[in-house]
Amino acid sequence: MNIPKQVWIISCFFCCFSLFLYFLVFPNEKNTPYQNQDSLEKSQEIQPIQAEENFSQNVPNNLQENSAYLKWLSLGKKAQSQGKWAEAIRSYHIALSYQKNPALEKHLENLQKTLEEERKKKLDYLEKAKFYEETENYNQALSAYQTIYDQKPSKEIQTKIEFCRQILLAEEKADFSLEKIEKFLLLGEYQKAMDSYQELLLECSVWAAYSQKFQAKLTDAKESLLQLEKSASLIFLWLKEKRSSKALLFLKAQKVCFSQAKLLECCQNHLYQDMVKIPSGTFWMGGEAEEDEYPLHQVDLSEYYIDRFEVTNLMYSYFINSTGYEKPEKWTSSLLPEEEQLPVEGISWDDASSYSEWAGKRLPSEAEWEKAARGKNKSLYPWGNDFQAVYCNSLESGIRKTTPVGSFPKGTSPYGCHDMSGNVLEWTSDPYSRYPGGKAPLFQRQGYRVARGGSWYYKQDAIRCSNRYPLLSTVRLDAVGFRCAFSENNAK
Repeated sequence: MNIPKQVWIISCFFCCFSLFLYFLVFPNEKNTPYQNQDSLEKSQEIQPIQAEENFSQNVPNNLQENSAYLKWLSLGKKAQSQGKWAEAIRSYHIALSYQKNPALEKHLENLQKTLEEERKKKLDYLEKAKFYEETENYNQALSAYQTIYDQKPSKEIQTKIEFCRQILLAEEKADFSLEKIEKFLLLGEYQKAMDSYQELLLECSVWAAYSQKFQAKLTDAKESLLQLEKSASLIFLWLKEKRSSKALLFLKAQKVCFSQAKLLECCQNHLYQDMVKIPSGTFWMGGEAEEDEYPLHQVDLSEYYIDRFEVTNLMYSYFINSTGYEKPEKWTSSLLPEEEQLPVEGISWDDASSYSEWAGKRLPSEAEWEKAARGKNKSLYPWGNDFQAVYCNSLESGIRKTTPVGSFPKGTSPYGCHDMSGNVLEWTSDPYSRYPGGKAPLFQRQGYRVARGGSWYYKQDAIRCSNRYPLLSTVRLDAVGFRCAFSENNAK
């Protein structure tokens, strides 16, 4: 049978095309482009799976399915190389939906197992971090949070890391302030030690709620300052008694080496730390508003010093602890931190005198108090002649209780004294009597002394610089306190 030439040509073409399709769809192992899967394992950050199997075995004979399989296999490998394990697992699952492959299934199983282990590790680190934070071990907490963040960054963990760093930095600052306090105490620079204590107090007040270490540091600093306060008081008494050798031996026992000049400087720094110098000269004393203020007259005073602030509860507590003196009636327990800088009140004239003597000072005379309050002019108030409710703690200010000393800096006197009008009445050393040239029929009772300055429950007319308040020296009244003075001879 003769077959036409055209038929032979067409038959040969179809045979060749069929062979081409066969080798395209079913390639042998040597020629498969999917044999080498080593790069898949090498690109992983997790423990590599030593799989010998070919992820491309039994490739589907459907070209579309084969293309999809290879696409998702490639996406899975890429995600795994980038450490995106969840995304890699998802891609491998999709690839297997197009083609079942034992090697890929085994690899996927191991990958899921490793991912679960990493999640458990993260939970363990998170529990450790929280435990360290709750137990105030912020160094360990920071390390644990940082490990979690390195594995998987998140805003929440970053916030925790910043918080731990702030706590640790604050601890360093507090330690530095504490070191400065100790250093200044050794050098006898009491004011600088107090300034460093204020820095420490500010730092601790912010972070004390998060760490007991801050409260402990604050307690250590207060004990050091209290010890210095007691020591300086003893030293001053010994110096006044010309017993400087005893004072020097005491300081050496405290591991402090001072020369005689440095010892004297230390005591003077203690004595004058919160005092202002009032120069010698005349000033106008008295007034015409009340009979016992008359007449307005000039008084000449020698140079002296007077406390910048009223004596505080904290300062009075040093006196009590040092001498065993009777506590004020209102003191039912130890002082709270917020009470330390309030002016001491409920103090009799005898109490104030005892404290002043213990401190190496004395109570100011009426004239000394008034000059420190009004200066050389005839001002009604420390700041001038016009009353200002925001310049003092009086009835008009509406506070209705004592305030920490120095709370009204705008009301400071010309020489730098605070709270000379309002807050608490202040004892002076003088008995109550008429001024020279005065004609007021004052009552003459034995044991009455003069208090000055008014208090928080007095109105503006009663807190003038020249106003006088006769009080029995033995009474202990609310809103009655004092401040001290000092001069070279310290005569009373």
